[in-house]
Amino acid sequence: MKKLIKSIRHLFGGLASKKKAPDPRAELEKAIARLPGLAQSLKLHNLDLSKEDAVHVFGYGSLPGKPHYPPTEMNTAYLPGYRRDFCCRSIRSGTHEFSGLTLGLVKDKEAAVKGKIMSYRGLNMSELIDMLNEFASREVPSTAIYVFQIKKVVDENGQEAHAITCVADTKAPGFVGDALGKEVREVLNEEERKEASLWRKASIISQAAGYLTLGKRHTTNKSYMDRFVRHNLDNHPTEIDEKADPVQKELQRKVIHGEKQMRELIDAVDKMRDMLKPATRKWLEKIEEKQWNHFLKDQKALDEKAVKQAAAKQAAAEKAAAEKIKNDPDAPENNVPPPLIPKDKKLNLSTRTKDSFFPSF
Repeated sequence: MKKLIKSIRHLFGGLASKKKAPDPRAELEKAIARLPGLAQSLKLHNLDLSKEDAVHVFGYGSLPGKPHYPPTEMNTAYLPGYRRDFCCRSIRSGTHEFSGLTLGLVKDKEAAVKGKIMSYRGLNMSELIDMLNEFASREVPSTAIYVFQIKKVVDENGQEAHAITCVADTKAPGFVGDALGKEVREVLNEEERKEASLWRKASIISQAAGYLTLGKRHTTNKSYMDRFVRHNLDNHPTEIDEKADPVQKELQRKVIHGEKQMRELIDAVDKMRDMLKPATRKWLEKIEEKQWNHFLKDQKALDEKAVKQAAAKQAAAEKAAAEKIKNDPDAPENNVPPPLIPKDKKLNLSTRTKDSFFPSF
């Protein structure tokens, strides 16, 4: 009996050892497929992420506030030809019965969006797959609202890069656009539609509340807006850099125009919140206070990490510069003149030793 059991174990052990290891290329394709539209966009741009020196991701809301995967570096960048809007349905900041609104990027040739370009340099295949899977887990909700495409972004130094960008899918069931029904649009002119859309969205954002399954926290739609729109506008408003080139200045002007529109929505949300019953306002604000405290804690950690990264980058640059000078015989620092013998000293050759380079005096 023991011999039989041993033989069976040996047989199954042999079968297990013959099982093929996962194919890295197949795993990468699976990770890419989890991000709707990305495979087609990569093919269109003739890009292979596994062969890129750096993979870039552009974010403009909660993503750079708390990255899905630690980036090598993160810098301010601009996405031209798009505007951000609360145009997508959100179950995370609402419920199935009363869904909230979340940010999405919508095409607009007269607009530009300021965000962050998160760069991932030197990733091996396994790390690249992990990064993409974490991205999908974070940014692909149960209700389809986004499509992932390669977009050209411009950093503050005018350098361009192709970045994976999450844009609103206007054909998705979760896209709400101006949040107005077809019947309403038909009876209003363009100016009236803008006004109606503003107050309709403000009404939703001021009241919607939900539960974050991943973070296991209650949240509100207004909390999302406060943390990832209002906070940036209050603390990091875009300004025209007079030293920038004309292209950069034009991008900054477009961003400022978009920020002005967001300010109008924030003011409308505040007014709608004030109209709610005191008891309703109280429990919404209680949830928001907790969310805000968590947010400040995360921001502090990110700021501390950014300071450490900047210090490490500066130290590395200084070390590289020192090494370059050390290895350059023509560097002024390496041209040391021979020591001079004071004129008032006479050479005493009798005290010279065989190990001395210069005679003693």
